[in-house]
Amino acid sequence: MKTYARKIISAVLVLLMLIQVVAVVPVQANPMTPMEKLNYAISEGSVSEIQEVLEGNLIETLPLGYSGLSIQEKEAIARLVATLPKGEAYSSEEQLEYTFNLAYQGMILISNTDLFAIQFQMDLVYNLLSQSKNYFTNDTTEMMYKSGVKYEEMSGVDRQLISHFIQMTLISFHGNQGSTELDNAFFQVIFGITGYPEINKAKGAELMLETLSFNQFFKGSIDEFINDNPESGAVAYPLDFDKLQSIHNDSERMTELANWLIGKMPQGGFASVEDIQKSFDQFFNPADPLRVINEARATKNTDAILGAITQPEWLDLPAGFDTLQPEEKKAIANVVMTFLPSDYTYNLKKQVQYAVEIGYKGIQTIKQTDKIIFQQHLNEFYSLFVESTEYFEYPGMEMFKELGQKYLNASNVDKELLAYTAKRLFQGSDLSIEQVYGASLMLVMNYSYINDAIDVSEMKKAMLMLYSFQQSTEMMEPFEPFLLKLNAMKDLVEDDTRMGKLAQWMLDRKPANGYSSISEVQTAFDRFFDQIIIITPTPTPSTGGGSAGSTPVTSTPAPTTKQEQIVVDVNGTNGTNLTKTPITRTTETNGTIKDLVKMTEAIAKESVEKAKQLNMNTARIVIPDSKDSVSETRIELPKAAVKELNDGSLKLEISTENVVISVPTNSIAGFDQDLYFRVVPLKKESERKEVEERAKKEQLIQQVAPNTNVRVLARPVEIDTNMQSREVTLTLPLRDSLPTDPAARQQALDNLAIYIEHSDGTKELIQGKLVQLADNSEGIEFTVTKFSTFTLVVVDGLKASQGTHQPYIQGFGTDFRPDAFVTRAQMAAMLARNLPTEAASSVDSVSYKDVSATHWATSEIQKAQSAGIMNGMSNTQFAPEGSITRAQMATIAYRWTQQQASATTVNGTAVSFTDVSADLWAAEAIAYVQSAGLMVGYNDGTFKPDSKLTRAEAVKVLNVLFNRTPLTGEVTPTFSDVPATHWAYANIEAAAQK
Repeated sequence: MKTYARKIISAVLVLLMLIQVVAVVPVQANPMTPMEKLNYAISEGSVSEIQEVLEGNLIETLPLGYSGLSIQEKEAIARLVATLPKGEAYSSEEQLEYTFNLAYQGMILISNTDLFAIQFQMDLVYNLLSQSKNYFTNDTTEMMYKSGVKYEEMSGVDRQLISHFIQMTLISFHGNQGSTELDNAFFQVIFGITGYPEINKAKGAELMLETLSFNQFFKGSIDEFINDNPESGAVAYPLDFDKLQSIHNDSERMTELANWLIGKMPQGGFASVEDIQKSFDQFFNPADPLRVINEARATKNTDAILGAITQPEWLDLPAGFDTLQPEEKKAIANVVMTFLPSDYTYNLKKQVQYAVEIGYKGIQTIKQTDKIIFQQHLNEFYSLFVESTEYFEYPGMEMFKELGQKYLNASNVDKELLAYTAKRLFQGSDLSIEQVYGASLMLVMNYSYINDAIDVSEMKKAMLMLYSFQQSTEMMEPFEPFLLKLNAMKDLVEDDTRMGKLAQWMLDRKPANGYSSISEVQTAFDRFFDQIIIITPTPTPSTGGGSAGSTPVTSTPAPTTKQEQIVVDVNGTNGTNLTKTPITRTTETNGTIKDLVKMTEAIAKESVEKAKQLNMNTARIVIPDSKDSVSETRIELPKAAVKELNDGSLKLEISTENVVISVPTNSIAGFDQDLYFRVVPLKKESERKEVEERAKKEQLIQQVAPNTNVRVLARPVEIDTNMQSREVTLTLPLRDSLPTDPAARQQALDNLAIYIEHSDGTKELIQGKLVQLADNSEGIEFTVTKFSTFTLVVVDGLKASQGTHQPYIQGFGTDFRPDAFVTRAQMAAMLARNLPTEAASSVDSVSYKDVSATHWATSEIQKAQSAGIMNGMSNTQFAPEGSITRAQMATIAYRWTQQQASATTVNGTAVSFTDVSADLWAAEAIAYVQSAGLMVGYNDGTFKPDSKLTRAEAVKVLNVLFNRTPLTGEVTPTFSDVPATHWAYANIEAAAQK
């Protein structure tokens, strides 16, 4: 039994042992792949395990140099392999191979301090960085990609310079055995170039200055480091910008340096650091430019010539030189090179200056697309030729002078024909810019002027030449008809006899002073081919003993409309010419002469550019009429031309013999359509008398000065335009109409006003100010927003009637506070002061709870309310300190005019405003005040009914309601904050003066 028991116990023990073994031996799972081991090691942050996996069979072939790396470098590679995916698990061998290769090449770069080795390794590393987006998509790889692309796009010069920065970074880290420092070095190297300012991409002065400052600072840092560590192996920086210190506080000089380097930079950037240093040094130590130019001419080096002529503070380069394209600047350098024969040299700076101006003016001429502006530039171009002998003494210059003089002495017709031909030939051919100069000389040299022809031979030559030009220019693309239609000559070219007859015909019909217009030449030419046929009837036998004679039958041509082109000046404020614009002067069959002036977009652009160069703010079109023969002048500007003026902040001024029209920039702003002005002077005495009679009977004038005498001064003028509801200043010439006696003259000025008859039926009587015109004569200047007939009138007793006015505004001590919002109490007071003392109305007086008996404006508020001009905000509230909106002002003005005896019915169509709906409570009042010219809208088509009114704005409207004209003459300002230069000065003084 015992033996059996022992057997049982032994079996149980064996079983327990088997159970224990089974419990401690795990079930075998699927083994991890090397990639999974790597991702697991990365997730655990185990650098040693990452190394173990990498050095196993995960990387098929480790780089040959890997085994020679230090333990710290291998650890750094492992950390970078873990770090660069930034949380992303490796999913492909390509990703791992890319990251490992980048980390390995990075370690090779970091381990170097030799500049050449660094430069070589940088190319490899940054090329890998530029591929990062192919493998990962996270913030780190995005930055790596940008850094790589920036390096790839860098010029060789900038790569060379940045390598010195990298060398300094690596020397600072070199020798530090901490592997984490290697990680930092890696990231500092690959991201360190992102903020580097590349010198070959510094296209603006500000960026170039930033680049120069960076290079100067970095050069100083390297110098200091080398001095402290002479054995470090650091290479001296190749650029020396220390001379910046001498001009560091001179911003103008610094900007000149920046622009100088930008100008010296070739189109593809500086090719070497030596070129940069040379250009930099030349700025501070310029070589003798005359010597450089003469030496460069011998070797045909236009780049050297360009460098010499753009040397700072040497030549006075044309204002627009810096805006030229590189090939245009090079063309000017080529002109300097070829202007003199090869055996002559430039001896004086002014000679080079002259050659540069010839080249620049030629470039400017060729670039013009508008024929008027082209002709203007061509005139200036040939004018320079005349000055050639003032600069050079060699015989060939006489030819230049003669050619220039030949062109300048030509008639306007010949100049117009030659300019048109030159424009088409220069711009429609394949000639290079340089070749155009030679062509311009040949053109004038061989040109036969039609008005200079004195015999048949010369006229024949001129006509054949023009026919040839027509044929050649009309074959060019795009097609453009020649100024003359000479196709009828086709059958005459080979017929010398008939050509002689045509030449004689053109000579016979040429006026003593030559043909005055293209149309006159065309008419003479056409009539040669459309001559009146003289019919001689065959005699018939007489049956009555008499004989029938041969009577020529002729016809008299019907009168025709004549047109001629006149070119007039567009001037700046001081009379300096900005450009020119054409006038088409049409003489109708009844003798009426009308002018049409068109300012094209190109002419407007030319005006803006020239005005900017000369620091002017006005483009003035001067329209001559010395014979006082023009009956109507129409001025047109297409929308694009208006935009050019607006973009250039240029005021437009149109000066005619009968009115000067000045359109300020704020009125041009937002005017998004073609603009026109039509000026018709009323020249006949009968027309003046009619206006005078209407003025005498006008109720508006009778109210100011009852039963007074009214007489017209100077000449009424009718002006029509599509620029409505925008301020325009007009000046009407007095034309010596004032008395010469000083006392009588002053009396006339005191009572002088402008009587305006608007086309919508409303009338105005306003006063302007006496001004001096450009020709030193006198005129009356005033501002309007509506256009009709304007007449200067002397209204006897006008000044005396104004003298009865009492001031209706009061300031705050010596201030008026023109820009403060006008309050409802102040408005009520100003209205009440202009109401009759006995003013009353059927409207019952209302007491307002917020207007106490002691309020300063209690009586004025009651008077304005009783008269029905102002109401409260409710039956109990007046809100005396509240503001007045534009809609409320319109309503007040509307009520005032409706209640006064001078109220005028407005028949015109009101302009609709985008923010005034038909059901707005003040819509009717707004429409009225706009059409009556009492208030205007804004340039964007709005009225802004809820905007608050300032005190100055309120006075301007109220003066019109109260028939108070802006004060003229010298007056000591009443308020210290309203000087004579304030826009509302004249209106505020009219309201403040007795």
